[in-house]
Amino acid sequence: MAMEFKFLPKTKFGHAMFLKAASKGRSVVVQDEDSLIGRHGVTLTKLAPGGSVKVGSQHYDARCEEGFLEKDEAVEIIGHDEFRLIVRRLHNPIVA
Repeated sequence: MAMEFKFLPKTKFGHAMFLKAASKGRSVVVQDEDSLIGRHGVTLTKLAPGGSVKVGSQHYDARCEEGFLEKDEAVEIIGHDEFRLIVRRLHNPIVA
């Protein structure tokens, strides 16, 4: 069985099964989701509809309320489900 894991990733079938690159950074498990509602963040990846956002110094898995968002868009946290935050685009982000 160990031999399969050594050679399988090098095959055409293995290329389709395995990830090609690891994600940089870590997503935080949301402990107190309600405290994040209303906070602002920025998308780290394209949300189509799911991806990653940064709120403060933490990275979270998130999904769009509707549609798609590009990387580096300002968002507001409007809720959460079992696995991730729910965000919407900020149309007039405050620039400090």
